[in-house]
Amino acid sequence: MVGRLRHLAVNWEKRERSNFGARDSGMSSPIGTAINGVQFSMRGHQPSVEKESVSASDEDTVADVMEHHDQFVNSMQSRLAKLQVVNGFWGRRDLKGVIISMEKMADNSVLADVVSIMTEKMDLITLDICTCLLPLLTGLLAVILIGI
Repeated sequence: MVGRLRHLAVNWEKRERSNFGARDSGMSSPIGTAINGVQFSMRGHQPSVEKESVSASDEDTVADVMEHHDQFVNSMQSRLAKLQVVNGFWGRRDLKGVIISMEKMADNSVLADVVSIMTEKMDLITLDICTCLLPLLTGLLAVILIGI
């Protein structure tokens, strides 16, 4: 058990050094650390092996959070790429191109983002644009109603 705790503490210290090495103020002990120029000190507190060691459940929790973080980052990158395509059409004031591209993307989050912008630019909306947009909005409404 002691060997396992020592192994976890060593791994924790290695991670801490690799994550904060570029921002470290030259102190290598966990008693005083600088992050972005702000000094954090544990003066008067003796670090204990129990507090510094990472349990297996903590490592599982961190791994789970990182997995969800990676999924979130990937979905945001995908959404950004789709919004950049839409922005290209929007910049040329090609609203039909915006609608056609959103239809091909079949991404309700992008549709919701663009519709929220369109509601602020009502002077750009014509009857022709509304007839093109109506099937997409019907699909979005159906998804919302199913989710309720």
